[in-house]
Amino acid sequence: MSYMFILGSDIINYVIEKKMAFMWLIFAVVCGISAYKNIQKWRK
Repeated sequence: MSYMFILGSDIINYVIEKKMAFMWLIFAVVCGISAYKNIQKWRK
C-alpha cells in the first residue's frame, strides 16, 4: 500500500519535472523567436 503510494508520487514528481522542463523549453523558444524578430526590425 505505502509502496504503491511512494511509487505513484515518484511518477507524479517525474511528470511534473518533465512538464516544467517542457514549459521552460517553450519559453526559451518563444523568447528566441521574439528576440530574432526584434533584431530583424532593428537591422532595417
